[in-house]
Amino acid sequence: MVMEAKDLIGGMALPQGVMFVSKHRVSVAYHDAQGLQHYTREIHPGWLRVGPLGSMGLLLLEGGRAIGHIYRDSSDFKGMVVASLIGAPLGLLARAIITAPEWQRLLFALVFLGGMFWAFYRFHLPFRQGVLNLGRYHGAEHMVAHTVEKGLPLTLEQVRQQPRLHRSCGTNLAVLTLPLIPISVLLPFWAYLLLLLPLLPLFSWTARNADQNPLASRLLQFGYWGQRYTVAQPEERHLEAALRAMEGLQDQPERIGLMA
Repeated sequence: MVMEAKDLIGGMALPQGVMFVSKHRVSVAYHDAQGLQHYTREIHPGWLRVGPLGSMGLLLLEGGRAIGHIYRDSSDFKGMVVASLIGAPLGLLARAIITAPEWQRLLFALVFLGGMFWAFYRFHLPFRQGVLNLGRYHGAEHMVAHTVEKGLPLTLEQVRQQPRLHRSCGTNLAVLTLPLIPISVLLPFWAYLLLLLPLLPLFSWTARNADQNPLASRLLQFGYWGQRYTVAQPEERHLEAALRAMEGLQDQPERIGLMA
């Protein structure tokens, strides 16, 4: 059975591969030292009853599981987990000790995290290569999704002809939050999260109506601007992983023509 667009919930680029999620199954394909690896697993349909919020929660949960699976034997990943377990209590302690207003503490945290990202990207080659690879897997994920949504044969030749940008990309949702950043420094964190909830239906509305509505079209272009920084032109290996991940969602997987 060929994968149909109506059954596809979404996808996610991973540091070393691609994940796709349908109404029935999760499929992950990734590269490691031994080459291209792949696994699938069935999902619990209860998530889908919650609507878009449940679908997004499912994608995030499965993305976390996939990263844990890929890096389960990696010393770097274990080091990051340990650092997070140590850093989170220290961060909460610093938050309790610092007497500055809430907006100043949040602004400092944003500047600190942004500075750390820039420093690692600029001076740590493995981190920079990982970010670039993530962008290439992201582009491959979009191109394969376009192929399925258009009902085209899922071959490498067809995938190569598809655009890298996608109107339902999570980057578009992230970009919609940018105008709220000045407000966020004045609100408690929980209030900021509540402020983000209305953006979910706006994100879905933009993706559905960008061809007919001028406002939706402008918002989509804003999202495409953001994708310039998160999506890159994939290479052969990135397309191979995305194709294999989509193949795994089929009820009776058949080998896709990767050499077409």
